[in-house]
Amino acid sequence: MNESAPRSPETSWKATVRRLEREEARLAACVADDEWRFAGLKNLDHVFGLCATRFSLALHILEGVRASGEPAPRLYRRARQCAVSGLALLEELQATGISSDQRELIAGDPGYRHARELFQELVVRGGGALLEPEQAAAATSRELARIVTAALRKYAARDDTYAPLFHSERLPLPLRRFLRSMFANVAPENEPDPPYGIEREEDQELLAAERIRLPLSQAILLFENEILPPLQQQLAANPGDPRLQQEIARIEHQLDELRRTRFIPRSTPIVLEKGFYTEWFSGFTADGEALVSVPLRVTFRGGTNLDRMQELITAEIARRTAGRGICPELDAAYQYLRSLESGIYGSSRTPSLRLNARRGFRILKQSVPALARLEDRDELRRLLALVAASSRWRAERQIEAVLASGRLPPQLQGER
Repeated sequence: MNESAPRSPETSWKATVRRLEREEARLAACVADDEWRFAGLKNLDHVFGLCATRFSLALHILEGVRASGEPAPRLYRRARQCAVSGLALLEELQATGISSDQRELIAGDPGYRHARELFQELVVRGGGALLEPEQAAAATSRELARIVTAALRKYAARDDTYAPLFHSERLPLPLRRFLRSMFANVAPENEPDPPYGIEREEDQELLAAERIRLPLSQAILLFENEILPPLQQQLAANPGDPRLQQEIARIEHQLDELRRTRFIPRSTPIVLEKGFYTEWFSGFTADGEALVSVPLRVTFRGGTNLDRMQELITAEIARRTAGRGICPELDAAYQYLRSLESGIYGSSRTPSLRLNARRGFRILKQSVPALARLEDRDELRRLLALVAASSRWRAERQIEAVLASGRLPPQLQGER
């Protein structure tokens, strides 16, 4: 019998790379399918597995290229793509608006720890250079500086200093009763004077809710996998418990109702600012899926005025940058939303309004790391002050310097 010859080290690492690429493609398809079927829901096993696979792939490519001693620009670009996309996926998960009590569960997940360890190993073995951004053209930097300046100028002025049109408590009693019954939320009595909102981070309150509104597909999944199985296990341990039987029957009836629910999205959806009004005013997600209320306790922080301003600014930058030739990955997402393949999730007329602004900004930040300054509270305050006190041309030159160097110019620096 002829024995096969042992593989050379070069053949071995290339075979490992091919195996990891197949695994990456499988997990990426799983993550995309989860988001498509369940309105952006993420399976942590798939996400952490994809991050770990990408870090392992970058590590094997880097070590294999070094061992071969031959220049391999295509493989190096592939390693950089894996490292950057894996890190972006972890950052996206951390930045997701999840309940405060769930963050510790994610940080303690074995898959998350394994992905973090692989990333640290990649950096220790010289993979930190893969995360360095490529130098952008001067024209691109100027265009991006104009976009950032316009977004900062748009939201630099305070919008929470408006005074009530009238004080309903000062009106005659019959009119007060009418307003109280018909417009209690629009014209409340004893409304405080401006400014409104929370200014300081330490003044935030930890809020809790016993119920939450979820897209229909997520609600069905929650009932099937999180709410019903524990009750069935309790009933198996205590057969004949009437309370458990009634609760299971009620939930199964509600689950059947959700499964039978069908909705037909509008061909031209109503465009609303994504957030509170999208969900509570329209009763649908921004992608047109119906929202239902489920008994799930969550805790969250109320946020500050600066948090709201920061979210508006970064979303404005992502939407204005998409399709401008500044970030190829962001342009690809924009073109997909314009195409017919995007289905109800896209729009051929207003694709930028259907863009996932948070994800888009993180993609843009991979190309221009200096944009992370906008996520720092102190830096954002300084940039807002600069834009408010300077002319548009001067502000654009200053912000272009920030984006080019990654450091604050002297006139923006100060005591922290």
